[in-house]
Amino acid sequence: MKILKYTFFIVLLITLILVGLIIAIPLLINPNDYKDKIEQGAQQVLQRQLHIDGDIDVSFSFPLSVAFKLGTTRLDNPADFNLANNNRHNHQNVQIKPFFRIKNIELQASLWPLVKENRLQIGKIVLNKAQISLHKNRNGQVNWNFGSKHGGKENARSQTSSSQKRTVNKTNQSDTKLPQIQIQGLELQDAQFVFTDDSQHQHISLDHINLTISEITQNKPIDIKLATRFSLRSQGIDGQLQMQTTAIVDIARQQYQLNALQIALDSRGKVIPGGQNRIRFGANIFADLGKQQLRVSNLSLQSNPVQITGNIDASSLLSAPQYQMVLAIKPFSVTQLMRQLKITMPSFQNTDALSRLQLDMKLGGDQNNLSISQFVLKIDQTTIKGNAGIENFRQPAYRFDVDVDQLNLDDYTLKTAQAKKPGQSATGNKTQSDTQRKQSDQSPTEVDIIPVALLRQLNVQGQIRLHQFHAAQIKMDNIVLTVNSKQGKLSLDPVNSDFYQGKLMLKTDIDVRGKTPLITIQQDFKNINLGQLLQDSIHSKDFTGTANIFSHITTRGNKQSQLVKNANGKGHFLITDGSIAKLDILHTIRKTYAIIKGLPIPTESQKKNTEFTELKGSVQIKNGIVHNNDLYAKTPVMVIKGKGYADLPQQYLNYTLLVRLLGSLKIDQNTNSTDFRNYDIPYTIKGKFQELSQKANIEGFLKQQLKTEAKRQINKQVDKYLHSDKGKQLEQKLGGKTIQKFKGLLGF
Repeated sequence: MKILKYTFFIVLLITLILVGLIIAIPLLINPNDYKDKIEQGAQQVLQRQLHIDGDIDVSFSFPLSVAFKLGTTRLDNPADFNLANNNRHNHQNVQIKPFFRIKNIELQASLWPLVKENRLQIGKIVLNKAQISLHKNRNGQVNWNFGSKHGGKENARSQTSSSQKRTVNKTNQSDTKLPQIQIQGLELQDAQFVFTDDSQHQHISLDHINLTISEITQNKPIDIKLATRFSLRSQGIDGQLQMQTTAIVDIARQQYQLNALQIALDSRGKVIPGGQNRIRFGANIFADLGKQQLRVSNLSLQSNPVQITGNIDASSLLSAPQYQMVLAIKPFSVTQLMRQLKITMPSFQNTDALSRLQLDMKLGGDQNNLSISQFVLKIDQTTIKGNAGIENFRQPAYRFDVDVDQLNLDDYTLKTAQAKKPGQSATGNKTQSDTQRKQSDQSPTEVDIIPVALLRQLNVQGQIRLHQFHAAQIKMDNIVLTVNSKQGKLSLDPVNSDFYQGKLMLKTDIDVRGKTPLITIQQDFKNINLGQLLQDSIHSKDFTGTANIFSHITTRGNKQSQLVKNANGKGHFLITDGSIAKLDILHTIRKTYAIIKGLPIPTESQKKNTEFTELKGSVQIKNGIVHNNDLYAKTPVMVIKGKGYADLPQQYLNYTLLVRLLGSLKIDQNTNSTDFRNYDIPYTIKGKFQELSQKANIEGFLKQQLKTEAKRQINKQVDKYLHSDKGKQLEQKLGGKTIQKFKGLLGF
């Protein structure tokens, strides 16, 4: 009982002493009396002046709790830093903002848990109107370096010494268990942060910063809210930033979480497309630095109509980073986006073009590789699926396997401007000057067609399957394109497609390993509906038929004129059941015959084409000149043979047809009729491609016909004489085979 009694009195005595100290210390000790010593100590440690303009208020409460209040306080820049800035302004006394200034600080700490549980419990810390000004002058000096006499000029030896001291202290204290720190909250009220870089003419400021952090305890949720206004003066941008999240910190395990992170950024400025932008970001972030892992889940990033969602997983962050992502771009209108950004959109043939874009994909990779798998890209009515990747970023090798359901490039062709009236300039009311007209007549300077430098470095292997394709009014189905490019050689082999009721096979090799690009093209058309192809592509009905065409061509150069001039190769063609419009051979022959004979021009309505059941031949190409010497065409009324050449560089054609009619050439009643059967009628086509002329050589044919008719009449009279009595007498004198000998003497 006595022990309990003495114990009680001892505890009571200690309590009374503590209460007495708590009451007496504030009365006996005034902390403001130590301002000068505090400022001098800061000067020695920080080598810059500390000013405590406000009061210092310290109060104690039971049990072992202390409340601290500090009035207006500021920390100057290094003395030589302020001097350098004043010198920059012609020695004027320019007021430079102090490095740090705060109106007041409030905090409370409980020391009893530190004694009892090795836990320091700090109450809510309140900082009112704190200002931090980071400054870099034109000389490269900065005001945020401490412990050095000159701003920005660090003493490497002192740094090394300090580092060694810290290492020794850390070693000596490694066995000492640090107290657990518990902070009940932090509140930053109406703070300001300013960064100025005179060397780069940059000025960034954060104003009206309001930051609230709830109780800071390990492994317990910490609520964080931030709101501020910002300004980038050099860029002419300003705006607001808001952020909130719930954080969990586990220092022992090196695990950090930001749950339900939400960031709202609103910015304005002339340099921002559209004048303003709104960004919304949300995610859950977990980082385990011990295991070097990072996970970002429920990611959401939205700017204007574009919204990106997904998840990110990364590992080996500090050694060999690897990552896996699942990302999606929600459907949005590119047209709407451009309108919000105040960017003028081109006028497409399809007014609904680029009204919908959507993307889903998976990404993975590391420091050297990137893979994109299971991507689905939707653009309007087109869906593109596949996989792609890049191996070895230093010398990248590209791989892809893509499947496209349909693609109509004509929807994305630009609408042509309205044609100008003759003699009008762009303003619509002025005639071009002679100089302008001469400049417009000059051919444009040729540019390189093949990107040689790119192809020499390009390493690509992949395949594209396109089920429906529409471009330049041409339609293709079930296209398979295989691409291989390595060490300066690009191969498109094969390109297969269903093509106008037939098949198309194309093989192209581009070799840029030498000084001049070398191109080899091999194409094979089988059973192509040539009429429908020409009608769709150039809206022409001049040529019809079922075509089988093969060609193998090589050429050198990197400009269009060079490629045409250096073209060499061969080919053959067979076109059946077709027609050639504007090649009206029969009407031309009738018209020429009538002119030579002085007869009326044929008036019977004629078809403006030449039909054929078969058209075939072969070509040889040498230095851009295409030769054909074995053209053969058969029609119901004639057989055509031809030979000649087409000079592609000069765009000149010289071709001669030999037309043999299979029946009589019937002409209307005004021009009677004649029979040209079994005679070859020359028919010439020649001239510039845009100025071709057609001519039937009836005059020469008629001369030949007249000679033949003369021979026939002479033969007739000779035969009549030789069969008479005098002829028989002559035969007896001359011997046998009189008729043949006599005709030989006459030259028949």
